[in-house]
Amino acid sequence: MPYLSHWLWRIRRRFWNALVRIRYRAVAPLPVKDPSRLSRQSAPLNPVPFGEAFPSVPVDNVFVTDHAPASDRADGHIVRVVGSAFQARLTSLLSPMQSGAPPVDPDPQRALDAAYTAAHRRTVARHARKLGVAERWALQPPVMPQELRGAPDLGTLAVRGPYAGYLHEVGAREFAWDFRDLDKYEHRDGLHRLGIRVLFRVSGAAQVLEPFRIESAELGTSRPEDRSWPRAMRLAVCAASTHTNLVRHFNWVHLIGGEYLAMACRNHLPSDHPLSRLLWPHTFGTQQSNRFAIEAQMVPDGDFAAMYSFTHRGMCDLVSETVQAFGMSRFDPYDDALARGITTAGIDLPTEANMRRLFDVMLRHTTRYLDIYYPTDEAVRGDRPIVRWLDGLNALIPHGVSLAEGTLTREALARLVARCVYMVTAYHELVGAFLWNYQTWPDTHPIRMYKDGRRQPEDVYQRLVNNCYLLNVIRAPLVDDFSSLALDGPGHEITHLQAVAAFRAFRKDLEDLQASMDLEPDAVWRLHPMALEVNINA
Repeated sequence: MPYLSHWLWRIRRRFWNALVRIRYRAVAPLPVKDPSRLSRQSAPLNPVPFGEAFPSVPVDNVFVTDHAPASDRADGHIVRVVGSAFQARLTSLLSPMQSGAPPVDPDPQRALDAAYTAAHRRTVARHARKLGVAERWALQPPVMPQELRGAPDLGTLAVRGPYAGYLHEVGAREFAWDFRDLDKYEHRDGLHRLGIRVLFRVSGAAQVLEPFRIESAELGTSRPEDRSWPRAMRLAVCAASTHTNLVRHFNWVHLIGGEYLAMACRNHLPSDHPLSRLLWPHTFGTQQSNRFAIEAQMVPDGDFAAMYSFTHRGMCDLVSETVQAFGMSRFDPYDDALARGITTAGIDLPTEANMRRLFDVMLRHTTRYLDIYYPTDEAVRGDRPIVRWLDGLNALIPHGVSLAEGTLTREALARLVARCVYMVTAYHELVGAFLWNYQTWPDTHPIRMYKDGRRQPEDVYQRLVNNCYLLNVIRAPLVDDFSSLALDGPGHEITHLQAVAAFRAFRKDLEDLQASMDLEPDAVWRLHPMALEVNINA
């Protein structure tokens, strides 16, 4: 790298790192406002095509609201709007990227220390103290999972951590990760295409998963004894990481699940409705927060096109075409595992067990709360706002929510609402901020793979680290007391006390689960209740 370019890169890097730290400090937790103060004259949220709202992002098959509700605007909203617009403009004028940036250090810890600097870490510590957040639950430096030490251990990654949800049965005691569809989207020049499939089999008395074949459009078929095997394993992790962040995290949770759920709640549930109060903390602020994220990440100069293997056009096509793969059953760890055929394999599934423990607490909460207001199935079916809410969800969400007026019961409603809560809390964390401990190790977990074998450049890696850093801003915790949302006033004297008790019981259940997990050995792959945020907003 020429001397002048070297110093220009150092200056550019320092500037953008400082700006990212300022943004980290500026994002305070978004307090959940009292829904009773919302104007009853609020305009309905109308779905408009994505490209109409964001002309520079040619995404099809996705709708966003025509505006963000005024009540979504937190204290300092104007500062955030101006700051977001300023950064978008600055990115096009003084990009965080620099052509010819040097490759990251071959030592993964030294590469991380150069990107996640002491200044980043001090910012986290100071901000956590300012907000009164326990140091344990503020952002800690990344910890390398055991399965990323040396060559990627695909068999372990397939059952624990953020990529466990991809494993599915393909034959007798054989399973797969399948990312072959990624091959068809436009990639950047010089990068390996991500179309790849990994085949696993159950091996040995310990009943562990063992990868035995990897099929890639570019590398061909690789087996453990082949020279191409190490490269194929790293390419598989690169594909899993890319799909997780672009499709499962941003497309499915933010653009589809979160956006459409919040839209249906706003349009069809009055603020004084029991279901509105139950879902309110999990949907509040969604539209405004999504807009900030789209403007920072999906535009041509945004994070996604800069970090991942696809061109901007390829990324947009990927988002457009994976809409129809969305399904609400993915946010039910029982039904999802059953659909993937992994429940009878006899293999240890630690992440499935972890996510079921979290889902069980959420299902108890929604069941306990809804039973207060709906003593019978007939009472649920007779509630017209709930029926309209279901109709709204079925009209918006691809393939619907598998529940309508004719099949509506208390049990079915409680499970659907639990899926909604799980989607924007546990699942969102697993496929989003949880990647902090995985994506930040460039040697065994590359964000891009170059055909000529070179390491990823520092500008790509720095942008990845800063992006992950901002995904981990301190937000509103799920383990909080939301009992103030319980309906009160005339006609609610008895149910008010019961609803208050229900909200507090939910918090107690989460705290008890956390206490139980505290007695277990520390594990990078385990998701804790105290790590969960109440909604998808940053």
